[in-house]
Amino acid sequence: MNVVMSTPEDRIRKAVEAARQLKADADAKVQAEQSAREALLKHLWQRAETLGQKARVRALQMADAGRIRVHILLERRRDREDMEPAFLLNIGRPAKGQRGIRAVPQADGQWHVHVFNGDTETQQFANDATFDKKIDEILEPLVTDAAVAVAKGEEPPGEIR
Repeated sequence: MNVVMSTPEDRIRKAVEAARQLKADADAKVQAEQSAREALLKHLWQRAETLGQKARVRALQMADAGRIRVHILLERRRDREDMEPAFLLNIGRPAKGQRGIRAVPQADGQWHVHVFNGDTETQQFANDATFDKKIDEILEPLVTDAAVAVAKGEEPPGEIR
């Protein structure tokens, strides 16, 4: 049987090498997690931007069809609850409350959508395509209420576009 004798220096050197390797592994793991989080946030922002712009364009088209200028403003923002990417589409300028949509894309592909029109209604959609298909249904009452309010003089018109 071969017995290898090590010196205190050998054992210290091996302990230091093991500690350095553990630190390098931990640093690499943190960097990989951070890179994955940044990639996810970029993807969520892209989803929010894409569907936010689609909703904005569609709301403008609806208002234009009614031949009335309605205030429509798209904001990119972080959701208040979990600080994730989101978009807020304000429609009109009601005297009280808010009228519009706040939509938050989720990492699993879903959307959490809050519709404000006097009351708050929360909806969930399984994916981008499902939300996209429902945009007209969500926007129509919002744009209609804003257009009627502008026509009655209850809200100021939107800017010329």
